[in-house]
Amino acid sequence: MMVLDSSGHDRAEVVWLVDNIEVCFASVYGGTFNPLTGVRRGRIDQLATEPDLLWLASEDGAAGAPYVFAVFTGAVGEVTVTGDDTHVLSPVHQRTVDLGDGRVATFVGAHFLDFNVEVGPDLAVCTAEGSCRKL
Repeated sequence: MMVLDSSGHDRAEVVWLVDNIEVCFASVYGGTFNPLTGVRRGRIDQLATEPDLLWLASEDGAAGAPYVFAVFTGAVGEVTVTGDDTHVLSPVHQRTVDLGDGRVATFVGAHFLDFNVEVGPDLAVCTAEGSCRKL
């Protein structure tokens, strides 16, 4: 399991490998009353082609801010956000993992800073080499 980001006991974004093919990621926001959670599972190769927006919700259906999760194949160096002129996305957090058999993947996460967001057409997470995943 890898922690991509956290803020003490209030918020955490985590990733764990099911095996070297599938991955799960989760985000938890909130305190002891009505926390917002979201969990998703997917194939690493599929998530490497397009990012996933994970919308959080509480047990009573209250909506939360979305969380962005993306995968890049290889060790890609620093990943940044582009096209975020209104600054709706947090800084990117990432971890690179050796999956075995010569395969490496970089797991990337960021969260939206507001519950009511509009994703602009140019918003993307990009590697230093210029490989981008549009949101």
